[in-house]
Amino acid sequence: MPLQGLTRTRVGLNLLPQEMRRKVRQIAKPLFSLLVVLALLLAGTWGVGIYRYYRNDLDRLRAEVKKRKPEVEAVEKLQKRRGELVREITELEKIRSGEARKIDILKEFTQVLPPTVWIWNLKCSGRDVEISGFADSASELIPILDKSPLFEKVEFSSPVTKERERKGTTERERERFKIKMKLESRRPGP
Repeated sequence: MPLQGLTRTRVGLNLLPQEMRRKVRQIAKPLFSLLVVLALLLAGTWGVGIYRYYRNDLDRLRAEVKKRKPEVEAVEKLQKRRGELVREITELEKIRSGEARKIDILKEFTQVLPPTVWIWNLKCSGRDVEISGFADSASELIPILDKSPLFEKVEFSSPVTKERERKGTTERERERFKIKMKLESRRPGP
């Protein structure tokens, strides 16, 4: 036992009195504490460095955004204006395509109806057309309109009534009519 340092024993007993024992310096605890402090210091420095790097990068990006903001706003304004113009063009195309059909209807009426006919109301919705007006003989209008290549299924939608029309000193009897018809499913060629 006294030669414990020279040989290896199963039991680690040291029977020497405390003052005679070999003094071993306890360097592990202070060294461990020093390394922990050093590691924390290095980690803090590294964290501050990363923070400053990203902060500088963020500041640079904010300056770039601030510099480009007027350009972006101008582009967004142009895109918004473009969208408005596209909507307006679409609306005008819808109107033009619908109005061209109505113009064709009015043109057909002026070409086929006799000059004594007076139309005071015209309604167009989809393929349905309805006219109201006065004529010397309303019954003659059905065959005239039926011959037109633009109309089909021409018929009176209400009974024909006779009314007196007074112009100055002359009095004339005219027939009030209301006729409904459908537009041909395919449009005649030019």
